[in-house]
Amino acid sequence: MYAQNLRQKISPGLELVDRALPCGIKLPSTLWAFVWFFVRQVKMPVFVFFGCGVLANILLSLEPWYFGQIADRLSYFVVGTDFPVRSLVLLGLGYIVFVQIAARVIFSFMGYLTAHYMMPFLMMIRRQLGQYMFGHSYRYFQDDYVGRLAGKVMEMPDSIRLIILNFGHLQYCLMQIAMALFFYAFLGVDYVLLLLAYVVGSTWVVWWSVRYVGPASYLAVEDMNVVRGRYIDCLSNMFLVKVFARRTQEDALLRGSLYQAGTTAQVKNKLVWRQEIFQHICNALFQTGLLMLVIFGYRNGSVVLSDIVMVLTFGVIITSNSWWLTQLLMEFSQLLEEVRNSVDTIVQNFEVTDKEDASVLQVQSADISISNLTFSYPGRPVFDGLSLEIKAGEKVGLVGPSGAGKSTLVQLLLRLYDVQGGEAKISGQNIAGVTQDSLREAIAVIPQSSDLLHRSILENIRFGSETSSLEDVERAAKLAHADEFILGLVDKDGRRGYDAEVGERGVKLSGGQRQRIALARAILKDAPILILDEATSALDSESEKLIEESLKTVMDGRTVLAIAHRLSTLQSMDRLIVMDQGRIVEQGSHTDLLAQNGLYARLWALQTAGFIGDGAKH
Repeated sequence: MYAQNLRQKISPGLELVDRALPCGIKLPSTLWAFVWFFVRQVKMPVFVFFGCGVLANILLSLEPWYFGQIADRLSYFVVGTDFPVRSLVLLGLGYIVFVQIAARVIFSFMGYLTAHYMMPFLMMIRRQLGQYMFGHSYRYFQDDYVGRLAGKVMEMPDSIRLIILNFGHLQYCLMQIAMALFFYAFLGVDYVLLLLAYVVGSTWVVWWSVRYVGPASYLAVEDMNVVRGRYIDCLSNMFLVKVFARRTQEDALLRGSLYQAGTTAQVKNKLVWRQEIFQHICNALFQTGLLMLVIFGYRNGSVVLSDIVMVLTFGVIITSNSWWLTQLLMEFSQLLEEVRNSVDTIVQNFEVTDKEDASVLQVQSADISISNLTFSYPGRPVFDGLSLEIKAGEKVGLVGPSGAGKSTLVQLLLRLYDVQGGEAKISGQNIAGVTQDSLREAIAVIPQSSDLLHRSILENIRFGSETSSLEDVERAAKLAHADEFILGLVDKDGRRGYDAEVGERGVKLSGGQRQRIALARAILKDAPILILDEATSALDSESEKLIEESLKTVMDGRTVLAIAHRLSTLQSMDRLIVMDQGRIVEQGSHTDLLAQNGLYARLWALQTAGFIGDGAKH
């Protein structure tokens, strides 16, 4: 109950999550510009945070001076002179008020700012990064581990958080050095020169660390991302690992990735060890030098007890902080490399974008016109001058062996890729000149993979039309012959029917059940163009017959483009387009194509003889 109540408490800072990424904005590709892009959206709290940090650190840096002055007053009691009670009380009060109370209050206020704004700030970054990721092309997600990309979005904001907090720590260390220089200047140039020499030596150590440890950190981060990707790839495909008995092989792959990541991390750690040795030497020389200066100064009367306490206290604080500062900058360097690595991954040029003057697709008649279309994958040409006309309301089947270009043609119509030459039009409008969202709103797709979201049945079907009522969803499910098995579903948390969750990518459902959900989703969308990509491939013959009857109703009045290797499912189409190696080699009705005795006839003969169509080329 307490945890539920906590979730209901909404912090005022969470309005940051409502800040969407402005439309058309491209994230900066350089590291500091990228960080500033997000920080500037909360610049007032950030400036107040660092301003308070400056004030609090100045007050805290007075601590060695107070210690020296108090020690000096106490020495009067030892030597038997008049005890300066009033002076000692004032110094004590000043120390308590300024160092112990005021500085701590300011630090507490900084903690409040962090607690109030930091988490909403990180959620804002994650939302805007997610919005930016949505703009990448389909190819972008095919070319990388999904787990690795998700890791960038989730973890990189934490690196930015630590960079900001480390700036605060860095501010404290530098303020201590600045205040020490200020007070040392009153004692003599020797103290100032010694401190400056120490700063130069420590700076060299830091420079060496950043120069050599930074690249090693970058490689270590990259190698760990590969390890993460391999784990996710293996775990998300556990069915394949088990049924092919590949546990040993997968373990070997993981071992290789872990070995590489461990080697890189070990190289980085050895560099850190060397840096620690250099820092120990600098600290020892500095503190020894300070001790010698105050001893000789006390002998010749140039320093008193208060000066000795102040100098040595500053020395201890500075060497402790310099050690911390070096570690801080090491971590800082690693964080920067993590953010840079994420920037390199996320901030890439969008392959498919809307033009500045892109219009919304207006479908008056759902005709499709493809003219002189050219497209190729890297190193593999697909289309070279393809042309095709599909009338509004026409039902067209795409036939051909694997690799003929059928699915690629569908992906080009959906603008998952952009054509490289020629043009494709829907309702007389070039799809390159309309917005991607309006184009895809006009097309309902039943994909071959039938992937589902890790959500409820209701949410998965309603993905086709978010505003649809429950009655509309149930009607679509009945048309897809999915209603009966849906009502019998129960998930691990006891949710039933349309509220039951389907697991990651619908893993809790059979292939046929997933395909029926995908069909219901497309039915609910009610788009003027329907694309079927092996829409019944996972169904048994009885279910396929029922679905085909439903599809006849769904396809009525719509332009349909259907892909199927099982040619019997396409016999009722108005026209069949036979493709091979990116070219249209035949077209016509089922009967006409059989009479031509070409590629389609060979495919048909092979299938009716019990073979799979992919072998037709041989």
